[in-house]
Amino acid sequence: MGKESTKGITLTDFGVSGNTVIACPEGNVPVFTKHKKDRYLAAFDPETCSTCPAKPGKKANYLRYDEKTLRIAQRRAYEKTAEFREKYRYRSGIEGTMSFCDRKTGIKQLRVRGLKPVSFCAALKAAAVNIFRATAFQNRKDTDQKTEAMATNWVPGSIYGALAGFIRRIRLILRGS
Repeated sequence: MGKESTKGITLTDFGVSGNTVIACPEGNVPVFTKHKKDRYLAAFDPETCSTCPAKPGKKANYLRYDEKTLRIAQRRAYEKTAEFREKYRYRSGIEGTMSFCDRKTGIKQLRVRGLKPVSFCAALKAAAVNIFRATAFQNRKDTDQKTEAMATNWVPGSIYGALAGFIRRIRLILRGS
């Protein structure tokens, strides 16, 4: 929701305690803070805080934000951590599987209603996805074996044999073997 700041400094760069800003990115303490319902205001001395995204006003540079903006900024900062990426990679894999299942089998548009028929159709479609994947794996394995066989039976002067040997070496490099 919303857009990330293009200024480089976000709300998470400020020191926050609870929902109140207690310091700017440079470490300066606000002159005063105000809170009204879910809206917050932090005023910084314009002479000491010049690089902050706080907007200049008559008496100070003001940083205005609400609870939702703070929550979103904190969530975005958390999403950039290694801990989040480690946890989220499993969900990404599952979402990829579900997307593949929907594209290949149309599991979201079943022609039946009721728990038992839907469960049965979903199980059949999941089996179909497993068959698709097993077939793709076998085809890759067969292709690798054919390429290797062609490379070992290389006849000098054969363009196809040279190409097959080159492909085999590239695949070995890409696999890290």
